[in-house]
Amino acid sequence: MAITRDDPTLPTNCRPGAVATLLTDFFAALNNSSPLVIERFFAPAPKFKWYSVTEGGGVDDRWRELPTFDRSRLLPVRTDEVDISLPTTQQA
Repeated sequence: MAITRDDPTLPTNCRPGAVATLLTDFFAALNNSSPLVIERFFAPAPKFKWYSVTEGGGVDDRWRELPTFDRSRLLPVRTDEVDISLPTTQQA
């Protein structure tokens, strides 16, 4: 993720740096199977509807969807060790 500049006209939590931090925190928690990711980033039941991870594009170029509609199964949706993090390059 590249941040090339800030925009002080945007609300504080909508600025590029704040959004980059939020996304980085989300993917770090998800990749580490942190239960805190569920509490911080997903709606509580019964408002939670669904979440899906798309994995693939490897040697055989096959993709698979790993959806869940049950909030209690959010972390098991990651069934392998594929890192889905964003690149972390930042520029001021």
